[in-house]
Amino acid sequence: MSEVKEQTTSTPTPSHNALLDSENIPQSILAISFPMMITGLSDALYNMIDSIFVGRFVGEKALAALAINNTIQITIIAVASLYAVGITSIISRALGAKNYDKVNETIVNGLFLAFISTALLSFTMLLNLDAILVFMGSSEDVLHFSREYGQVILWFGFLIPVNNVLGSALRAKGEVKTIMYLSLLGASLNISLDALFIIVFGWQVAGAAWATILSQTIVLFFLLRKVSETYHLHFRLYYLKKMSKAMVFEIYSIGISNFLRLFTFAIMGMSANKVLAGYGAAAVASFGIVNRILHLAYQPIFGSNLGTQSLIGYNYGANKFIKVKEIIVVSITLATIMGIIPSILLVWAPEKLFLLFTNSAEIVAFAREASQTIGKTFFLYGIQIFSVGALLAMGHPKEALFLSIVRPVLMVCFMNTLPRFLGVQGVWYTFLVTDITSTIITVIIISKELMMLKKREENLKNLTNL
Repeated sequence: MSEVKEQTTSTPTPSHNALLDSENIPQSILAISFPMMITGLSDALYNMIDSIFVGRFVGEKALAALAINNTIQITIIAVASLYAVGITSIISRALGAKNYDKVNETIVNGLFLAFISTALLSFTMLLNLDAILVFMGSSEDVLHFSREYGQVILWFGFLIPVNNVLGSALRAKGEVKTIMYLSLLGASLNISLDALFIIVFGWQVAGAAWATILSQTIVLFFLLRKVSETYHLHFRLYYLKKMSKAMVFEIYSIGISNFLRLFTFAIMGMSANKVLAGYGAAAVASFGIVNRILHLAYQPIFGSNLGTQSLIGYNYGANKFIKVKEIIVVSITLATIMGIIPSILLVWAPEKLFLLFTNSAEIVAFAREASQTIGKTFFLYGIQIFSVGALLAMGHPKEALFLSIVRPVLMVCFMNTLPRFLGVQGVWYTFLVTDITSTIITVIIISKELMMLKKREENLKNLTNL
């Protein structure tokens, strides 16, 4: 046991924290965010490439099945986010405070909790899969494809949360390039395996699911090795025995806002699919396509936000409040700029973009209409994401929780209201109205938090001068 303690309290080399300590804020944000943006893009390619192969080589109904299963995948990703965000905030602040024993304890406990909870969730869903898929909007002619894809994903549902926790541990240490390389590896493997399983073996939607699972499994082994090397960490029962209620509560209290945000997105997707099912498989498939494109557009913003969180958490833990304020302002500005290009592309809605997935004129027409409406306010989303990320990184779970659920709750409410008056267009206008409303609320709350950071810096200076 003494050997383990000695390993866990060894201090990292200065180069590990140089990026987090740098006073050049724009340079630090770009340096830590760019690899995470690439990581986000490559992660988004998993589902997008699955959809392209399925749409091209299996058919319209199979493409609709992927849209239905997207709700299940988002639910699993929500669980992954719960633990990943929770341990990132704890680890970043512990590194800033140089509490290395807490860092390693958090990693092992986070992995254990993520694995157990996801395994239980997946097993429960497998027992009731057909009923769940029908409830989510799967029609009888789509159910067979939905079941084939969902079964494979759920049997190995623990992979995404475990990989996310390991990636978060590396991200908190500033190892963003490693995460980027492994993510690119996973995406490349997924493309190759999609082609092999769907085109060569003819496994249809199950082939797309197996391609995702096998690529994630290979990435898992590399992540385990890198985390062990970076933290000089041995995964032993010693850490689980030290698991305290306080640490578990801290992980959940910080991560719950992100979980609820993503989980309510799953509810939103399910609500949209149920409404669109009344217009046929083509409408559901079109939403699946637009959702994949949106996911790809979101990822650079998500990735940059995750990278910036470790920067904020580290400096907040070191009591550098003015620096934290500057990081938040610069990062939100960056997020807005990043959102403008996808907004323009979505409003333009080039037909070739949708033809990557299908040759169906009906699906393309639905997808174009959705894209043009949603794209008008897409650029506002970065403000919301970065504000929640900043609050989580500073260990303010209540405020982050409120902001995290505002947008999805509004979206679910509008999704069940606007289509009654506007038909299928009401589904698309739900995004526009929600973005405007939630952004106004977000700006009000984050402005108050920035003022509090300034006051904390002033109080710290007064205490130092005493």
